[in-house]
Amino acid sequence: PMTVVKLKVVRISEMGAFLDAQTGNTSDDILLHKAQQTGEVKIGEEVKVTITKKMTGWYYGSLIEQKELMIDSDKELILNYLKIHKFMMLTAKSSAEEIFKIFKISRKSFKRAYGGLYKDQLILFDEHKTWLNNK
Repeated sequence: PMTVVKLKVVRISEMGAFLDAQTGNTSDDILLHKAQQTGEVKIGEEVKVTITKKMTGWYYGSLIEQKELMIDSDKELILNYLKIHKFMMLTAKSSAEEIFKIFKISRKSFKRAYGGLYKDQLILFDEHKTWLNNK
């Protein structure tokens, strides 16, 4: 199981943010890479981080929920959009830019959720658009 801790941002660099962690008697840095952030973090801000990997004297962390947990919220995001708009001009073949413009999630996350919705028979699609399956 992964460890989730609340830590303060102490430094920001090109790579990402560094968090201050007190582990036992040593102070090991935690790198929160830019790709693992859900928005911009500021020095002094306290964040809830999941420790994803330990290296010698280093830890790597993430603010992004692990994919197993995120798939449900991504599916919910797509379903809510379809309930409001009746259809969307997106499919599994849509570009990362088109997907991000509407849902602010990666193409990979979108496709994972989209596939789950299709498997659950909640959506239908053709070459150009997707809509709810009103079975």
